[in-house]
Amino acid sequence: MAIRYMVIEFIDGKKETFTFPEQLESEAGKKVGIERFLQSPWIIVETESTVLAFPVANIKSVQFSGAIDDRHALPLPAVTIRGAEQR
Repeated sequence: MAIRYMVIEFIDGKKETFTFPEQLESEAGKKVGIERFLQSPWIIVETESTVLAFPVANIKSVQFSGAIDDRHALPLPAVTIRGAEQR
């Protein structure tokens, strides 16, 4: 099982990091979940004892990994540059 994580970097420079279990089992469900995630004005995270709501307007960037097995199948916008290497 791949480790799934998300790092949210806020406009003020603060960061929040979360690890989480697989959210949906089917690849089709994962694609729909990612589409909804990209369209939402909020990032909502449920932890052991708290629900956190982060308005996208206050976020500089979001990095997440392990959300889907075939990254080339991600339903990203047409302007996405695929296959890049970060240096």
